[in-house]
Amino acid sequence: QMLAELSKSMKMYEMREVPYAQAIQALGKLDLMRSPLHKIKTILKTASLINSCLNKFLERTDKKVELDGDHLFSIINYVLVRSGVSSIMAHLKFIEAFTTTNIMDSVSGYYCTNFEAASNYLGSLVTSPKKDV
Repeated sequence: QMLAELSKSMKMYEMREVPYAQAIQALGKLDLMRSPLHKIKTILKTASLINSCLNKFLERTDKKVELDGDHLFSIINYVLVRSGVSSIMAHLKFIEAFTTTNIMDSVSGYYCTNFEAASNYLGSLVTSPKKDV
């Protein structure tokens, strides 16, 4: 039991040093969610934590940067890779199939679309053949 507690505290210490650690941990719970609503809430929480982490960083640096779609896309890619979520596309397709159009036309749909685009991009990196330059 002591070894398990030590391992848990070490993992928490390591995650504090990782950029967007809270967002990574939140998204990592997606596999545990069973309903489309809970999956959407997990994605929204992840997006909120990404924004929160970025804002905290910017406050410390006194830089004025506005988060745009390109920044968000890159950060979502990073969070997806680090989270270890299996089959993000299956989760997103499940959400799309079992939620209403109103939900998908809202902020929830915006973030689901961003996560889907990031997943497609990462998938293209893995499956695209290497070209000689």
